[in-house]
Amino acid sequence: MALTINEGTQTDVLSVLNGGTEIPYVKLDAGVGSAVQDWGGTIPTVANLTNGTVHISVGTIVGGTIQNLVSGTINALASGTLTGGTLQNLVSGTINALASGTITGGTLQNLTTGTINAIASGTITGGTLQNLVSGTVNALASGTITGGTVQNLVSGTVNALVSGTITGGTLQNLVSGTINSLVGGTLGNLTYGTVNIDPTPINITPLNWGTLGTAGGSFFATVSGASVAGTKHYITGLSVIGQAGTVDVRILAGSSIQGTGVLGAGNVVPGGGYIRDFKNPFPTGTNSELVYHFVGAGTAFIIVNYWKGA
Repeated sequence: MALTINEGTQTDVLSVLNGGTEIPYVKLDAGVGSAVQDWGGTIPTVANLTNGTVHISVGTIVGGTIQNLVSGTINALASGTLTGGTLQNLVSGTINALASGTITGGTLQNLTTGTINAIASGTITGGTLQNLVSGTVNALASGTITGGTVQNLVSGTVNALVSGTITGGTLQNLVSGTINSLVGGTLGNLTYGTVNIDPTPINITPLNWGTLGTAGGSFFATVSGASVAGTKHYITGLSVIGQAGTVDVRILAGSSIQGTGVLGAGNVVPGGGYIRDFKNPFPTGTNSELVYHFVGAGTAFIIVNYWKGA
């Protein structure tokens, strides 16, 4: 465009020749309102950038929306929300809430609270995983699971299960340690080691009965009355030791002095007698009683160990 001066004082206008045309220089005023401020190559404040591209090396964006940051670095996002897109690399700092989306790689240094719905691959190097509702932990190199439920351990090693319960599945190899209680299930094969079997059922109180039997003839006496209907006497041990005279003493389940109900029998002299320890408790018939039969003139110590149960 041509420059025309009709009247007044002529003043030089700085320009540059470009393609045969003089292009004037234009000086920008960066002031606000009536204030005057030289531009100096820096725009201190952009009130509203509707569209376009901004390359900003230093400074602060105090508000608004960054629609798309293709590349670059945000040193600090003091407050606000990233509603979508991809955060390529967070070197340090804090994400207060990640409502949805995916972290595809890198390192999550510290998750104080919150939920990780799925971690496809990678490693959690330390800290505390408060609650894993479902999913898979491929390897826990070190650390402690303090509670909760491990639904399925396909392979690997549990170094110590301090307390808790294994409710099912297969314990492939227990190198060392102790199983305090095997409530149910099957111990398929014990290659080495010792299994101590307690023959006394849980919640049963063993009983011990003893007396000094005396007789001058023949009689029956009760050790334990008839058990409750549907229950039995379980005998674990008995002993008869003579004190004086020679006597025939028999410990019986029922009142028959011969047959399957005889638990122990014999003539005993002072200092002699018999002792029986049942490796497996001997069950009597249901609704039965324990008695002893005494024949002869003399005395003998009689002891019977048993319990009552179904």
